[in-house]
Amino acid sequence: MLLTIGLGLAPSVTAEPTQAAPDWPVRGLVATRISGAFSSANKFPNAGGKKEVYEQSRLFLAEDCTDLSLLYHHVGNQQASGLGIGSFTVKASLFRCPVWGDFDAYAVATWEGGSDGLSRSPTIGPGEMLQSNATGFGGNGGDLFFVRRHLIFSSAPAYWPGSQINLYEGDEVLSIGDGLTERISGGWPATDWAGGYYSRDDGVAYAHSAPALVIGQGATRKARLCIVNDSIGMGSGDNGAVAFGGWPARLLGTNYPWYLVGNEGYALTTLMSDETIRAQRLGALEAAGITHLLVQAITNDLGQNRTSAQFLSDCAALQAELSPLAIRLILCTSTPRTNAANNAKPADDADAVWAERLTLNQAIRDHNGVGHGYLDAAAFSQAAGNANLWDDTSGRGSTDGLHPNEATHINIATMLADSIDALLSVSHFA
Repeated sequence: MLLTIGLGLAPSVTAEPTQAAPDWPVRGLVATRISGAFSSANKFPNAGGKKEVYEQSRLFLAEDCTDLSLLYHHVGNQQASGLGIGSFTVKASLFRCPVWGDFDAYAVATWEGGSDGLSRSPTIGPGEMLQSNATGFGGNGGDLFFVRRHLIFSSAPAYWPGSQINLYEGDEVLSIGDGLTERISGGWPATDWAGGYYSRDDGVAYAHSAPALVIGQGATRKARLCIVNDSIGMGSGDNGAVAFGGWPARLLGTNYPWYLVGNEGYALTTLMSDETIRAQRLGALEAAGITHLLVQAITNDLGQNRTSAQFLSDCAALQAELSPLAIRLILCTSTPRTNAANNAKPADDADAVWAERLTLNQAIRDHNGVGHGYLDAAAFSQAAGNANLWDDTSGRGSTDGLHPNEATHINIATMLADSIDALLSVSHFA
């Protein structure tokens, strides 16, 4: 197939590699605003030594769907300190309601082999994955709904699992403790949809227990995405008080189902250098029916002095692993790396980084990513007269030289809207 769609300013017309069309899973990811559970030592410490965390988060359906289930993917612990996040049981529910109103749909997730009348799952250990039974819950594309969950750990974790999804509304509550009140039951009054209180322990506006992947039966064939992200992809520099923070989330919105598997500081080389980590991060791809893996993480590879050839070699190796699953790899070009004044490289970067960034970005364009397309984030964030500096016109730019500001996140997402729709159209890839 010849790719003739616009991908940035000057699309590359390249024959795509031969790859079978997906055997479309009837069930797959149907929701947005979901992140893998990757703890951060400076963000999610369990200073009080507690064993339980109760939360609810806002999610959105990306398509008309029925029979939703929750898939918990326990990636375990990747902290350099070696402090573990052990096994846990979970009670969880899905519900929908008008904003600050009564329920109009509510379902408790049940689990084969579960205890407490199937309300609680069997123990989920590090590296394990468990999907609930299908519920009668469903909805229409664009619907706001909530996932409420109560995780109980076998021993107090040093860190909570964590998430790269910000909590932006007061109904996204968080409570940490022992012997927390049971609030996940079909018997609770409809008005108790936030547990009768609106608070967040620890003062951290990120989900401490990442919402599970939401799996359902979609009404039509639709692309489903997993995003290998860094801090830019999780919204650093953007407005934290919005549902979709970061240009990838703004770009995809509720148009496509997606979830994040990276975190702040993440680099593709980290993913590719350790098979165990890769299995943990990407272990749910098949169960979620993912059709595309979007690699937004790129700037930290440059910061670690990775060359264009090394980065693209990693991408080729990753695509080779994804091809048996008929998953297509989409690359993104790198936004600028400067000092805060936007007039020189970051102090810690090697002298060669600027030139390598330009070389890598051009190679991504010339090779159409790895053959399946790319998103040219660089083209809509860099200055017209100097591609290594940020475009600081119309309020755009970066406050620290590494992360786009809100106006730039918005501009990238706006300018790439046609490209993503073309890349993800079923007629194109399937």
